[in-house]
Amino acid sequence: MRELQPVGALEISCAQLIFESRWRLQRIVSVENHLFYLQPPGPDEEEIPLSDHARVRRPGIARQVDAFCDGVETIDAVARYERHLIRNSERLVKELDALQEERARKAPHRVFDEESSPAVEWYRRVLARCEELAKAVQHYDDYLHAADIVEKTKPKTRRSGA
Repeated sequence: MRELQPVGALEISCAQLIFESRWRLQRIVSVENHLFYLQPPGPDEEEIPLSDHARVRRPGIARQVDAFCDGVETIDAVARYERHLIRNSERLVKELDALQEERARKAPHRVFDEESSPAVEWYRRVLARCEELAKAVQHYDDYLHAADIVEKTKPKTRRSGA
């Protein structure tokens, strides 16, 4: 919001749509990586772990060829979606520029002020909430880890069947 400097509801809405389009474009990279590079190992392949949460990478260009041959419709859909997002993002930037030029002509006194911008304030609240949630998740993970350690170190007791 600081970079685009929207003023008023219409400009803020347009700026938000630009951000969403750009975020979706970045997400396309993950989708393409998944299509071309990641797949479960075959029965005769060695697993090469990427991380605790990721699937494995199949070496060589074979996965790319397989993905293209097996998923040409999916790849085409992703490419069309990417082109749509690029066109939409470019259109929105032009629209925001036109709105800002019109505002500058009609109301030159209305300028972007970071301190009073409702868009910047909204993002500050969102970021603060995300930080709170991240801390809560970390606290919960710590609790689960501690509970697991206690459970593993607790002596086993035998119950009588009486």
